[in-house]
Amino acid sequence: MADSKSKKGIGIVKARFDYTKKGWLLIDQLHNQNEDHLTVARALFATGNNQLTQLSAEVEMLSAKLDSLDDADSTHSFREYLQGKLQGTQEFATTIRSSLASDSAQIAYLESRIQRLAGFQQEMTSYMSEVARQIESQNQKLEFLRSPIAPNNLYSFLINRGPRIVLGAVFLVLIWILARWLVYRILTYTIKTKASEERAERVDTLNRAIRSGLTVVFTIFGAMALLSEFGIDISVLLGGAAVFSIAIAFGAQSLVKDYFSGFMILSENQYRVGNVLKINGISGMVEDISLRTTILRDLQGAAHFIPHGEITIVSNLTHLWSRVELNIGIAYKENVDQVMDVIMETAKKMREEPEYKWLITDDPEMLGVDDFADSAVVIKALVKTRPLKQWQVKRELLRRLKNRFDELGIEIPFPHRTVYHRDLTFVNPQSEKLNQTQGNEGSELP
Repeated sequence: MADSKSKKGIGIVKARFDYTKKGWLLIDQLHNQNEDHLTVARALFATGNNQLTQLSAEVEMLSAKLDSLDDADSTHSFREYLQGKLQGTQEFATTIRSSLASDSAQIAYLESRIQRLAGFQQEMTSYMSEVARQIESQNQKLEFLRSPIAPNNLYSFLINRGPRIVLGAVFLVLIWILARWLVYRILTYTIKTKASEERAERVDTLNRAIRSGLTVVFTIFGAMALLSEFGIDISVLLGGAAVFSIAIAFGAQSLVKDYFSGFMILSENQYRVGNVLKINGISGMVEDISLRTTILRDLQGAAHFIPHGEITIVSNLTHLWSRVELNIGIAYKENVDQVMDVIMETAKKMREEPEYKWLITDDPEMLGVDDFADSAVVIKALVKTRPLKQWQVKRELLRRLKNRFDELGIEIPFPHRTVYHRDLTFVNPQSEKLNQTQGNEGSELP
């Protein structure tokens, strides 16, 4: 309605402009003709004025000659000739004066007419400028009314297509929620593992990855549907996207590699959310996994975003189960068999407690003497635990072993050095000084 009114208003203004323009062109033509006539009149006036000047000079000359003649018979005929010529010249001069007066009046008339035409033309020019501004204003108003953000178009769009867009968006969101729920239920029923915690972690990992993929797919589909409702040809966009995808395919090989590696990691269950990993020299807990990246959170709280294409070797410290590796050093004077029995006894008692019975999944394993270090005999033992529980079990077991060793008087040595002298009756001052500076317990002489 508003669009038709604007078109009608523009038509009326344009008609007025065209009519005024025709009048302006007519006045301009008359102005040019009058200027031509004025130029001719001024040229005739100048020519007549020159002739009148010449005739006036000739009359003066003839009058002077008549005055110089005497009354002799020989000059009588010449006098009559000069008088006739003088009279003819005076009559012609009178005719020219009359013509000059007429030309002067014509020039004045033409000048006055040109001034009036110039005034009319200036007024019409101002009027045409005003009409042109009105036309421009009406065109801008019409363009605004034709734009999508115009109130009439917005109202029409909301009335005609608004409900369909809202229903489509609601339907799409419901499908997205239903798809996420179905994926979670399918993963819950299909993934079968012995440990419920491990099963929950794997379900959560796959659910995160698939959910992110579903979000991308539904977002693209919703955007395309919305663009089609706005009247944008999707086929053109799809064709351009196909060409663009081919163009960037050669430059996106690393991105494709990331997604393919991520798919293999998830399908092979190499790790999942909550596992502790070591990837490319970076250790941390898996905070999130997508098809392209893995996020590790280290002990300092830093988040490391690692593309899957950059992963070559993954060390999963909590895959299915974990293990505590005990390397306990005792003094050389201690009985290693007794110490190994104490270690096994302490570990078994700890496993029998209700708090740690669920954390320790198997009996402790004693490997025996592992190394003769500089100041200690190293005994190695292993304790199998649930995933992520090895550090908790290790800290508690070391605390108990320290207290048990203190009760039994088993020495946990610290680094020291023993110096032996060949001559028992002579003590070298340099050796004594060496004992004071390097030995933590002083020197021991055999």
